[in-house]
Amino acid sequence: MGYSFTSFDSKVAYECCTIIIMFLFTTARVISQRAQISNQRRRHGVLKSEIFSTACLIVTAIFVFIQCGYSLNESVETKTINESPNADELYAIYDAKPSTMFSTFFQLTLHTISVWLLKGCYVGYFHSMSEVLNKRLRWGLYATSAYCLVGLLASLFMVCFWCSPAPISINWNPTYDEVTGARTSCRVFNSIPAFSILTSLNIAGDMMIALLSIFIIRSINITSRSVMVAVIVIIFVGFLSIVAAIGRLILFLYIYTSPPGDWSRFTPANIVWIQLLVRIEVLFGTLAYGFAFGRVFVKKFVEGLVALTSRITGGSGSGSRTGTNASKSLGSSNHSRGMRIDEVSSGSLASLRSRDEGKDEEYRMEAVNVPNKQYDWRN
Repeated sequence: MGYSFTSFDSKVAYECCTIIIMFLFTTARVISQRAQISNQRRRHGVLKSEIFSTACLIVTAIFVFIQCGYSLNESVETKTINESPNADELYAIYDAKPSTMFSTFFQLTLHTISVWLLKGCYVGYFHSMSEVLNKRLRWGLYATSAYCLVGLLASLFMVCFWCSPAPISINWNPTYDEVTGARTSCRVFNSIPAFSILTSLNIAGDMMIALLSIFIIRSINITSRSVMVAVIVIIFVGFLSIVAAIGRLILFLYIYTSPPGDWSRFTPANIVWIQLLVRIEVLFGTLAYGFAFGRVFVKKFVEGLVALTSRITGGSGSGSRTGTNASKSLGSSNHSRGMRIDEVSSGSLASLRSRDEGKDEEYRMEAVNVPNKQYDWRN
């Protein structure tokens, strides 16, 4: 089991799964955003914060693709080395090469930026509904936004200047004393204090966003059972991302706090687990963010599949009823017993829709005057 977990095929499998999932969710978000912008009737609901949120997700996905590409390339090279008769000697040389150390430094730097950009997705998404938040929640949102910006800048500053006065290149290109030949090296992501600070800043930001999400949900009147289930899933998956970050920190401390001269904790399984937790942290964060708008695509897919099956079988009546039931089960429609806010615009207007005996009527009213503020979590 240990061998299969750290094998070349296993690494390729989880890196490819990461690429596929990130690509699908990013593409779905771009399509959803484009549909909102192109729809004249709904254009008033598209805010700059939503566009910012989508842009953060796109950049995060690009950074993850680059990390996976570097990782796959390293997996190919290490596989070639492991197949050689003198694998241990070759691997020691490969691991000490500046290009290998630069690859590790570059990947971890991209990951550090990616986790903060992913927080930007959430912050932008929350800003798009700021019109229906009370004053206390808006101040909480502003504080979270400021913390995320400061956390990103502080993380970049640490990565660049932790080893000062030595140049940043010492992270991948150690220097040697001309007289004694002593090796001088500084790797910020191998430093226990630096890694602990970077990860703690990240976890604190995740906790702030998670708590803000819970308070926002409590302030919104959600009447649909399926929407409530979706919200619970979003929060649960988001907390799994936090658990992955905490687990990565614990495993790092376990490995790097071993007694001097004891290399028994530097096993291939532990190293692979750290890499895997890095991917899980970003993936779960993306899944939690993407589930809010991904439900719309799931609903459309199910309805299209049911309609196609109905046409093939010729059972239009039963197919229509099945399609209606599928739509209800996904929480896609609200009936004449109540109205909901479809979108929140950048101004103070919200579009309310009511269904009465199959006829759609649109109403507009001041969002701040709506007593039971509701928000459509599908967008």
